[in-house]
Order: sequence, then structure tokens, then C-alpha cells
Amino acid sequence: MKSFVQQSGLFARVLPSSRHYKKSFVVVALLLLLSGCAGKLAYNNADFIISWYLSDYIEFTPKQEPIVKAKIDSWLAWHRSTQMPQYLNQLTRLKQQIEGGTITAEELRKHSDQVDTYWSTVREYIATDVSDFAMTLDISQMSQLFVTLADKREENIVDFKKRTKKQPKRAERLIENFAERLGYVTDEQRQIVNTYAAQLHSTYDMWMTHNANVQAEFRRILIAKDFIPDSAQQLETLMLNTDAMRSANYSKARNENKQLYINMLSDMFPTLEPTQRKNLIAEIDTYIDLVQDIIAN
Repeated sequence: MKSFVQQSGLFARVLPSSRHYKKSFVVVALLLLLSGCAGKLAYNNADFIISWYLSDYIEFTPKQEPIVKAKIDSWLAWHRSTQMPQYLNQLTRLKQQIEGGTITAEELRKHSDQVDTYWSTVREYIATDVSDFAMTLDISQMSQLFVTLADKREENIVDFKKRTKKQPKRAERLIENFAERLGYVTDEQRQIVNTYAAQLHSTYDMWMTHNANVQAEFRRILIAKDFIPDSAQQLETLMLNTDAMRSANYSKARNENKQLYINMLSDMFPTLEPTQRKNLIAEIDTYIDLVQDIIAN
């Protein structure tokens, strides 16, 4: 469940997370799924996975450990009972639309907006708990957190450079993603991807700047928490309003990219061959089965 905590270590997906709108049918089919967990086993052991991942950022005291575990257990129980059924309904609706050939740009926009709502719902649910717990961190824990965040930021930059060096053209990466979901990509579909890829904005640098700004504000609040009476509220407000900290250029580029991805998918769906459609539906069925198992257990 790495993506559940990746951006700030402590903050799950509370701090900015999605660098790009995902570039495949699966994202339209809920990039959402399990907040990044790979399967039922991972989800059912998410309390351990999250705690283990958080330990990279903060060494919890014996007093803090049971508090963290109780909060994570509470979050996951809520997520399983209230959020997973929504994911299941959306996946089922998406499958029906693909089978019936009724998927449109408007429907894709609804799916994308719904995914955004899921992230916001999780963020809102855990924000108070996270901000209250953050107030209990001591100076050594905060130092560890800040250093690790800086290290992870550098790792992210290095990884991004490696990926783009290996596959420098955005269109190539998109085509590979489609091929993984559909089994193969036709020449006509390649042309569609190439056309839209040429119009997409590069937002990586803007995302990194935004992420750095949010982390700087987070650091400012934490460092001064013992001297500011409303520091917990400030931190909660930050977690709930990180989107508002995006620059105008970044917000514009994100919105335009989102619409381009939606248009690209809308143009791709009518070109799907029977085998491709079958492969895509089979993948969605895999996710449906997974969510059903998680809800049942």
C-alpha cells in the first residue's frame, strides 16, 4: 500500500499524490483500486504494510505504536465497509458500459471525477487523526521525517530520469500501457495515441515544485507546533487544501491533460477489436473479484 503513504510518509495520500492522471484503461477503471494495493493479501495485511512503510520515516515510541496501529485498523475497517462497495459499483458500471459500447467522453469524465472524490474522501476521513498524531512527534522524529522526505524526493528525481531515459517518448510509454491492458495495439490506435501524446503538457517539474512547497509548509507547522496554539488545525487545513496550493500554470496543465486523456480514451474505445475488448473486460473482472473478496472478508 505504498501509494497510501508515499507523499509525506505520515500523511497517506493526504499530501499531493497523483503526478499525472494515469494513462491506461485501468485508471479509467479505477486507478483508484485499493489505493495501490496489489491484491487481497496486501489489503488484508495493510495495517502491517503501512506500519512497516511508515517506519522508514518515523521511529515510533512504545507509547505511539499502539496508537498508530489502532488508527490504521480503524481506517481500514472504515475503508473496507464504506469505500470498497463504491469501488465495486463503479467497476461493475464501467464493465457494463464497455460491454454495451456505451462508454463516452462524458461517462469517462464522470469516472475520473469519481476517482478524485474517492481520494478526497479518504483524505478527509483521516486528516484529523493524522494532524493530532503529528502533534505528538518529538524533535528527533521530526528530524528523521524531514531527512527521509528529502532523500525520497531525490530518489524520485533519479527514478524519473531513469524511466524517461529508457523510454523518452511519452507516446511510447502510453502505447506500452495500452498494450498491457489490451494485449496489443493496432496501427490506428497508435496513431490516436501519437496525436494526443503530442498535445500533453509535461507537469513533472511543476508537480515537484508543488510537492516541495507543501512539504515546506508542513515542516513550518510541525517545527512551530509547540508554540502555535492552533497548529493541529493548521496542519489539518493544509492536508485538506493542498490542491489549492497548485500554481495557476500547474492547475491549467493538469486540467488540460485530464481532458486530453479522456478524449484519447473516448477515441480509442470504438476502435477496440473483439479480442482487445475481451482482454480489457477480463482485467476489470479480476479487479471486481478482488474487491468482492475483500468486502466479504
